[in-house]
Amino acid sequence: MAKLKIIILIIITLMSFNIIISQQIPAYSQYWDNMFMFNPALAGSTGYTILNVMSRIQSVGIRGAPVDNSVSIEGRVLKDHFRLKSKLFGNKKYIPKTAGKVGLGCYIYDDRNGLIDRTGVSFAYAYHIFLKSTQVSFGLALSVYQFKLDFSKMIIGNAQDPVVSGSNSFSRLVSPDASAGIYFLNHSYFAGLSVMSLMQSALKIGDKSYSDYQLLRHYYLFGGWNFNLGKTDIVPSILVKTSEQFQSIQSDFTCKVEWNKVLFGGLSYRTSNDAIFFVGLFYHQFSFGYAYDYSFNPLINYTFGSHEFSISMKLGSEERREKWKERY
Repeated sequence: MAKLKIIILIIITLMSFNIIISQQIPAYSQYWDNMFMFNPALAGSTGYTILNVMSRIQSVGIRGAPVDNSVSIEGRVLKDHFRLKSKLFGNKKYIPKTAGKVGLGCYIYDDRNGLIDRTGVSFAYAYHIFLKSTQVSFGLALSVYQFKLDFSKMIIGNAQDPVVSGSNSFSRLVSPDASAGIYFLNHSYFAGLSVMSLMQSALKIGDKSYSDYQLLRHYYLFGGWNFNLGKTDIVPSILVKTSEQFQSIQSDFTCKVEWNKVLFGGLSYRTSNDAIFFVGLFYHQFSFGYAYDYSFNPLINYTFGSHEFSISMKLGSEERREKWKERY
């Protein structure tokens, strides 16, 4: 009985931990490489078609520590189709089917954390408006995820314990969800605000005498500035994450340096008292990144830190990035 209570407490603690620090959708240290995952307004925002694969192994050395994997693709619907439209006085004219203002995207993720396995897929729609030199984007995403608990790994002393009574029916739960966001993009800066888990799905553990454990809404605020120094670009940025209760706010402060579109690297500090070191390189349309998280908390005495890998592929020309409105 005591062991069972401890296991259930660990599960609920992990769920609460995810809620507090905004990890309903897995959080990555290289967030700047794929902000589309937590803000649907970024779908197609650059004019490129971008395929991104990320894998994160957290707290290496601790059994059951989080492992996150994701694949995403997003791009803009450009003006390559035409339709016939009637004008005044019976005249007809072929006009572009789209003005290049629509972005579409999809991502799939798998988040494993102890006995918890959460797998989801999301489809995003974005609409981009041009205001002089700034682009304003609005996005909406609909998603579905499967939440699983591995009861086969539990040590249950009393099968009639009400904490797990009826829980086998919850071992696989499929739930819909949604997210929305806004994004500003300029030659010199970028900024965005988004909200995830709009539906606040409820998860039931145990029999009816126990309350539902609700996944609260999560809010993401980020921004950055691009300083161009010839062959070198310096990009400081910040990401702020919090939940519906606003009881705990976590921030990442990052400085990324890119050299000659060949190499990049930088440092981040996370307010959970973590330092992040990342490096990478560009090769044609590909980019490869690696990040290492070092925690200044006592947990570092039992782990080898966290490791994260990313691969991105961009399709499209450099001219397409800022001139899609006129050229496509």
